[in-house]
Amino acid sequence: MNEFDLRRICDPESIRSLGSPWVVGGWKCATNGFVAMRVPTTEADSEGDYLPIAKLFAAHTFDDCTTPWPTLPCDAECSACYGTGKQPRECSRCLGMGCKSCSERGKRVYSKSPPCPVCLGAGRTPDQQCIGGELFVGNLLALISGVPGCRYSSDIVDNILTFVGDHGLQGLAKGKYRETQ
Repeated sequence: MNEFDLRRICDPESIRSLGSPWVVGGWKCATNGFVAMRVPTTEADSEGDYLPIAKLFAAHTFDDCTTPWPTLPCDAECSACYGTGKQPRECSRCLGMGCKSCSERGKRVYSKSPPCPVCLGAGRTPDQQCIGGELFVGNLLALISGVPGCRYSSDIVDNILTFVGDHGLQGLAKGKYRETQ
């Protein structure tokens, strides 16, 4: 089965409830605080109070998600991970001062480093893009681009993009904040 791995969007550095997927009301859910996704499951509910995410999804409709997801240009090397797709850590040789091992950056990518939180492991990031009339941060769009069969609704309500994918996946993404004038 080509099921989307919800762990890709979790934030391992965040509180436990956001650090890994959980199950509530027949849905396996995950979020990084900006994008939330869920897929139907037969697994038992997780322990904890996950009602807010259920209410968030209940407030949106997914029937009008018919627009195919656009191909987004990923032209820029991710500056956070130097294009490696892995989260750099302080260099153990120079302790962050800069040396040949870390290309004088003070940070180094190790083989067991987790995915980069900025590019989400892609190594490249698209610029911010306008989708359905709202501005979205490029790395979040890159994450949604990885959803198989992704389609979205061009009717964005309250700065929230709704999208669906294969295997019953439903998702919500928060647009970039813009000041009202």
